[in-house]
Amino acid sequence: MGEAEQVSSFKQTGIRKWLLTGLLIRLIVMPITTHGDLLSIYHRAHLLLDGSSVKGLGPSFFNVIHAGFLWVFRPLLPYASMWGDTKARTLLAFDWLAFVNQTAVFRELFIFKLPYLLFEVLVIWMLIKLTEPERVEKVVAFWVLNPIVIFSAYIFGRFDMITVFLLLSSLYFAKRGMKKRSLLMLGLSALLRIYPIVLVLPFALILESDFKKRVRLGLVGIFPLLASMAIGWAQGQIGVIRGIAPMGHLAYPLAMKFFLGLNDRLYVFVLIYSLILLFLYIEPRVGFENLVQYSFYVLALFFATSFFHPHYLIWIVPFMAFYFDIPKFQSVYRLLLVGWVIYTFQWGRDLAGSLLAPLSPAFFWSTLSPSELINHYYPSVQIIGMGRSFFSATCLALVYLVWKKHKENEKPKEVAEESPGEVVYETTS
Repeated sequence: MGEAEQVSSFKQTGIRKWLLTGLLIRLIVMPITTHGDLLSIYHRAHLLLDGSSVKGLGPSFFNVIHAGFLWVFRPLLPYASMWGDTKARTLLAFDWLAFVNQTAVFRELFIFKLPYLLFEVLVIWMLIKLTEPERVEKVVAFWVLNPIVIFSAYIFGRFDMITVFLLLSSLYFAKRGMKKRSLLMLGLSALLRIYPIVLVLPFALILESDFKKRVRLGLVGIFPLLASMAIGWAQGQIGVIRGIAPMGHLAYPLAMKFFLGLNDRLYVFVLIYSLILLFLYIEPRVGFENLVQYSFYVLALFFATSFFHPHYLIWIVPFMAFYFDIPKFQSVYRLLLVGWVIYTFQWGRDLAGSLLAPLSPAFFWSTLSPSELINHYYPSVQIIGMGRSFFSATCLALVYLVWKKHKENEKPKEVAEESPGEVVYETTS
């Protein structure tokens, strides 16, 4: 899509209607919802600005970014009193209940989430650049009204919107033939969330056919992560790997496994991921459509087989934007949302009433969670497990629908019948 078409897209009445509706929803929830994770990262940013150490917290890229956000918006915040006496507190400890009881809490939460809204503008811009003109309005509506997007960035309040922007930037550069920039964007996204690293090899295998060029692209993709670790060593942070390797997060893709004997384990995601890579090696796929297709497969299978935090699901939403209007996709997607909501019950009050604590800390802090209510009648762990199983089934169903769509789009060669004057021709996909 050209620059003129992108500008005209924002002028279309239908698109502006969806953008304004989405903006209104975001402005309503931004100041009244929060989670401890949002406050934790800004507390670390606060410590960085005050010159305190934040070692042992894993990759620090996102801490530095939020310190930048906090520095920009500092004049608009009650900065001196916002966290209380930091000297009297441990590195991550702060009084969450006291924070949400502040009179300025609504202003603080709105400002904390404002950078995510600014990045979302870039995300929508990227989606428009990657979308056919006739689909732009539907894609914008799908994105701005998406409950996963609204929850992840504006209710739970995590920085995954920045990761999504980097993922879309990677797709954009790939579509324009800028392969190294594409892999570099993937590598930068892995500094925020390490999981996008699983897309590096599929990208390298699809964007290049030569073995050496594939290796070089793969190295570009993992370079930012390796560089951040090397910088940590150079600064004397011998334990920099401790912030990455033993993190429970890295074990999430290994959650679904089969015990084979002694120390012998078969990890389901690793098995499926390896099969995808081997398939791309044996049966090479090229082109932007294949890049989106196999990225979608990898992420959908990751969520189907791995433990994850609910706000992570936003990573796959931009890839869904390419497929949500194919037959039966949206109906299955709605069922996925049901399983996803049930999946959140395992976090108890943290992902229930506590999210609304700024409105009334005492009331919402004491409100029972869905899992506590279910436990009065039936073991909630079983309900959550069934919901999780259903969620995984819907992920696999979406993979099938996307595979079916691409299979139907493959146009076979037209073979002429054996008659003397007939023309033989081919059609391409």
